[in-house]
This record gives sequence, structure tokens and C-alpha cells, in this order.
Amino acid sequence: MEKRKKPVGLGSTDRMACLILEDELWINDLMERAHKTLQRANDMTRAALDIAGIWYERRVTAGFYLWLECSEFLPQFEDKWKTGEALFRRMAEGGVGLSAGGIGLGAEKPGNFRLVFAHSGDVLKIALKRLITVLKGAEVVEGISILKDKPKVESRL
Repeated sequence: MEKRKKPVGLGSTDRMACLILEDELWINDLMERAHKTLQRANDMTRAALDIAGIWYERRVTAGFYLWLECSEFLPQFEDKWKTGEALFRRMAEGGVGLSAGGIGLGAEKPGNFRLVFAHSGDVLKIALKRLITVLKGAEVVEGISILKDKPKVESRL
């Protein structure tokens, strides 16, 4: 007796994914919310960097990250790419996880770092505070009102 071959087709997970992706209203709503969320994060990131005096590529207006130009913060070594690695380690020690441009990301010069801002507001605030503290000092962070935590309101229920 010959074994029956299983029919080739969509499994239940595939069918559910197709149903979701065919729902144009849901997709449009998702895209609109994602756009607004990314725009708010982009605006907050740019404002904080502007106030702190950290240069970034301003001509780029799409996407989920900014290129930072941190050459002014590089330690002085003969090998300029090594200086980027040293700053990368300093940032990591300060709790900052940026991608150093020289590590396979196609940066044009040492000191370029990629800052992904596609995070929730709270996570992004923490990341920006840490970044600015490492590069400019904690006193600079204190002067950036958009990075301050909103006071918690206690419920009296």
C-alpha cells in the first residue's frame, strides 16, 4: 500500500497571517500608528541631541535611526578607526549600546555611530540620558527638560 502524501498548502498559522495581512483597515491603522510613534521618537531624539550639542546627520528624514558624528569625543590614537572602537567601549561601559559605524556598517569616517530611536518613549529617554552623560556629562542631561521623568500621580482609590 502506498503512503499518502500530505497535501502541500497553508498551515493554520499561515492562514491566520494571511487573514491579518488581508485586513486593509487593520494594516492601514497599524502603519499610521507606527508612523506617528516613529515620528515622536525621531523628534525627541533630534531635540535632545540638538540641546546637548551632539552632531548628527540632519539631511536624513526617514527610517528608524540617525547617524551620529562623534569624532570630537574620540580619544587620540594613530589609528583613527581604533579610536572609534575605544569610544564604543566607553559608551558600552556607560550602558549605551550604539552601533559603531566602522564595524561593518559602512561609516564614512571614524566616530560615526548609528543611534536607533525606534523604542518606547521611556526606553528612549533612558538611552538618550546615558548617551549624553557619557559624551557630555550628567549636568548637560539635567538641562534637557524633554528627558525629565514626569511625576507619578498617586491614586487615592
